[in-house]
Amino acid sequence: MGHFCEKPVITTGAGDHFNAGFCHRPAPGIDIPRLPYTRRLFLGYYVRQAHSPTLAEATAFLRSW
Repeated sequence: MGHFCEKPVITTGAGDHFNAGFCHRPAPGIDIPRLPYTRRLFLGYYVRQAHSPTLAEATAFLRSW
């Protein structure tokens, strides 16, 4: 499930962010087979930063992944 995070900043709400990634409307250019990665993206960002990502933050996190 995404990259391992040895010391998450927060874990409460991580499942909600995982589900948000699942429900997220596909952005232009993201095809259906890649949608599972959005769940991991939202979860991974949240446990590291302790807040929901903006579109720019999510894009930068994905690129660094």
